[in-house]
Amino acid sequence: MDAYSFIPLPVFDAVADTAVEFLSKPMNVAVVAPPGAGASSLALRIQGKLSAANIPCAMFDCRGKEELAQRLAEFSGTSHQQGLPGAILVDHGSSLTPTQLHSVATRLRELAEQSPTSVLWLGALDTRSIKTA
Repeated sequence: MDAYSFIPLPVFDAVADTAVEFLSKPMNVAVVAPPGAGASSLALRIQGKLSAANIPCAMFDCRGKEELAQRLAEFSGTSHQQGLPGAILVDHGSSLTPTQLHSVATRLRELAEQSPTSVLWLGALDTRSIKTA
């Protein structure tokens, strides 16, 4: 087993399967989990399942070295045929200020207007963990 292999966890598999089911409809989904609970690992599992189902997906990590505005401007979402669904997985949204969160949501809405795109938000997304300006 290499360092990139997943050990099957029934709860993770059930959550991943449910998320993929909703994302394929397409519907937006949020998986709320405390920091360190494995939401980023779950995102990788969901990404693999979407790929296996031939649903294009793109990952956007709200934490990054570059300026958020620059990364959002460069983020093109999924590359899929017009009219077919795709999915965007957004991780670490709780690391954003309310203004940044609004910017991310606006960019995702712009991408969804171009082509059907469902969004999966992952992480500690309750309002107690969102950073204030």
